[in-house]
Amino acid sequence: MKTFTKKRLTAWAMFVFMILSIISPLNVHALEKNDNVVVISSEAKVVSDHIKQQDDNKDENLKWEKIIKEKQVAVNDLSKEINILTFNDFHGAVDNSGKNSGMTKLAGEINKFKKSNPNTIVVSGGDNFQGSAMSNLTHGKIVNEMFKEIGLIASAVGNHEFDWGTNKIPQWSKEGGYDFLAANICDKSTGKPVNWTKPYKMVTIDKVKVGFIGITTPATAWQTKVENIKDVIFKDPIECAKVWNQKLRSGELPEGKADVVIALTHLGSIQNSETKNITGEAADLCKANTGIDAIISAHTHMEVCGKVNNIPVIQSYYNGRDLGRLKILLDKEGKLKEIQPILDPLYKRPDTLVENKNVKSIYEKYKKDLQKVLAEVVGVTDTELSHDRYTSEGTSPLGKWVCDVMRKKAKVQIGITNGGGLRCPIPKGDITMGKLYEVMPFDNTLVTMELKGSDLKRVIENGIMNDKIGWGQVSGIKVYYDKNAKMGSRITNMVLEDGSLVDMNKYYTVVVNDFMAPDGCKGVGGDGYDFTGVKKLVNTQIPIREALIEDLKALNGKHLVVKDYETLVADKMPSKPGENPNQKPGESSNNKPSTGNEQDNSSPNSPSVNSNTVATKLPKTGSMVDTTSLVTVGTLVVLLGIALYLRDKEEENKDIA
Repeated sequence: MKTFTKKRLTAWAMFVFMILSIISPLNVHALEKNDNVVVISSEAKVVSDHIKQQDDNKDENLKWEKIIKEKQVAVNDLSKEINILTFNDFHGAVDNSGKNSGMTKLAGEINKFKKSNPNTIVVSGGDNFQGSAMSNLTHGKIVNEMFKEIGLIASAVGNHEFDWGTNKIPQWSKEGGYDFLAANICDKSTGKPVNWTKPYKMVTIDKVKVGFIGITTPATAWQTKVENIKDVIFKDPIECAKVWNQKLRSGELPEGKADVVIALTHLGSIQNSETKNITGEAADLCKANTGIDAIISAHTHMEVCGKVNNIPVIQSYYNGRDLGRLKILLDKEGKLKEIQPILDPLYKRPDTLVENKNVKSIYEKYKKDLQKVLAEVVGVTDTELSHDRYTSEGTSPLGKWVCDVMRKKAKVQIGITNGGGLRCPIPKGDITMGKLYEVMPFDNTLVTMELKGSDLKRVIENGIMNDKIGWGQVSGIKVYYDKNAKMGSRITNMVLEDGSLVDMNKYYTVVVNDFMAPDGCKGVGGDGYDFTGVKKLVNTQIPIREALIEDLKALNGKHLVVKDYETLVADKMPSKPGENPNQKPGESSNNKPSTGNEQDNSSPNSPSVNSNTVATKLPKTGSMVDTTSLVTVGTLVVLLGIALYLRDKEEENKDIA
């Protein structure tokens, strides 16, 4: 009878154990790795507690106690962690407005993180200053004071760092206490890196040497004023990265051998929100096997967080909306184990952001000094003047107004400006001086010229369906184009404002901005606009922003009304200019003007943007055996236990009988 009782107790013990496993699967493999540091999960504690309760299994209990003790030692001897905080394309966004955190809160979040994580390096991906009235009017001084307060160590050189001439770059560096890095910006005469930046920087933190290689996008050659870069060349980023990575790794540099090498770049990248695939210049650098450990990207104003060729890539949106982080993990000998890219979307948690008191004092000082200028109302509009060079086809309402003002001021037939020169829409209501600085932060001037019809066609076509630069903006002309044709042969016809067809052999008067204009009568200007064949090229030195202000003030209180007309039409030219041969009587034209509802192409909700804040996957927790398998096995064991119990019960009854 005792034998049967013992069997029955064994069956019941198995039954209870497996019921527990089904309800809460025990993780017998719960000693897992998280961030390359061994951690003991709460599930492992459940196992330990359970084993301790099993008096009849002391050997197994001792075994697990030994394992847990060994892993606890590993936890107490953690590997080193170093963090690199990064932001890019700040563009002088010092105000806390809309999605922009502003300088006070961006600095507050950076310094808060540094306080709890002492081994932290702060860097920027470039394009720091140009973009707002307060920054433009001070030539970036307000931003530079913030950089000094947050302890910025280095910055890549963005294309907009050239907007006020190269002499500003070493001045910012000296006053802000950080270095500009650019290994591929070289003197045209010597072929060596220019003397107003450094190709690399080595930072030693907690006995770990982190080397940064500066890389600037070669697109700077056509994305800034030609006169400001006439003495420099932009070498291939991949070749320069290979050369300087080898130098940093070999120990031949005065600072010694780098443990980690990071490319601090103003190279563009784009991440698809669905596939997470990353493309662009930064991705190309990853695929080139340069030996670099991670890449900080910029320029394209995107959220990018992931890996290409197993190399981490991070880009932190723009205007201080995100704070990027490269989490570097090393073993106790200082050997690199892993780098995790992480994005903190500050704009999604505005109520949690903290302000930096010192930076707030800096902001308030400059705002007080500039308030009278910024707050001046220069005009009023009853409708939003929308603009988005990437998502809105054709010329935007804002683009039409600007081009109309340009050609009226220059007294020419056709006005053309690049879409990227207009940085934001104008909302309905009062138009302030501060808003005009946001719309047109660049101090561009009017450049007049004469272009033959065939050359005019080439210039305008550069701004039609151009994925690299977005849509160009034009007025004074109606251009018909074929969406299905290849670039270079899309335009089917052009009609002037007076209804006459453009003659390919006749010259016409044109105005553009000085960014687009070539340096001389031949060559390519900004955004790849080719003005070969131009005649009577004249820089009037008239600031376009001033022309816009003058136009608004001339209304004498009347509201601005932008003429509603089409300039770029995706259709065949009608039989008569202005008429659609397929249009039935009483029907409106199918070629509608811009609706004014264009979206921000750099929004994280865009299909080409990564909306995730952290690209790395969460560590796998729980049992190495999936729940379904445990349930199946558990059920079988339970059934077996019940069968054993019934058998014992039957035999016991026989024994009693």
